[in-house]
Amino acid sequence: MPPKHQLTEDEHEKHLLLKTNAASRNTQLEIQLRNTTAEMASMKQHYDARIRQLEIELGNANDGNLLLKEELDLARGKLASVAALQKQGVQEVFKAEERKTASLASGLTQKEKLSVRRHPHCQQPMSGIGSPAQPFRYALLRPSPPPGPVPSRFAPPDSPHSDNAEERAVKEAREKLTVKKNNEHESE
Repeated sequence: MPPKHQLTEDEHEKHLLLKTNAASRNTQLEIQLRNTTAEMASMKQHYDARIRQLEIELGNANDGNLLLKEELDLARGKLASVAALQKQGVQEVFKAEERKTASLASGLTQKEKLSVRRHPHCQQPMSGIGSPAQPFRYALLRPSPPPGPVPSRFAPPDSPHSDNAEERAVKEAREKLTVKKNNEHESE
C-alpha cells in the first residue's frame, strides 16, 4: 500500500482558497439564478397581464367591429329601401304622367271629333229622288285654349303667358305690398 500523499502547507492553503473561491462562486451563481428566476417570474406576470389586457381590447374591438358592421348593414338597408322608394315614386310619377298624357290625348281626340263641322255652303238639300247626295266637306276645328296662363311646359320660351314661378312670386309679393300699403293708409 502506497503511502498517502501529504499536502504541504502551501498546497493545503491553495486547496482551501480554491474551495472557498468555488463555494463563493457557487453562492454568487445561486444568487444570480434566484434573481434571474424572480425577474423572469415578474416579466411573465407583466406579459401575462399585458396579454390579458390585449385580449380584452381585442374582444372590445371585435364587439365594436360587430356593432359597426351592424350599423353599416342597417345603413345599407335603409339606403336600399330609400332608393327603392325613390325608384317606385319616380315610376309612379312617370305612370301618372303617362296616364295624364293619355287622358289628355283621348280628351283632345273626343273634342276634335265633336268639333267637326260641315261648311254651311255645302249643306245643300238633295236635288231629287235617286240623285247622289252632295259631298260634305268637313273642317277640323281646334278647341280654343283654356283661359289663364299657358303652362310653362307647353309655352314657347319667350311667351309672355308662360307660367314662370319667379314672375308669379314677384307679382304676389308686389300685390301683398300694395295691399299692406293700402291698409296702412286706411288705418291712418
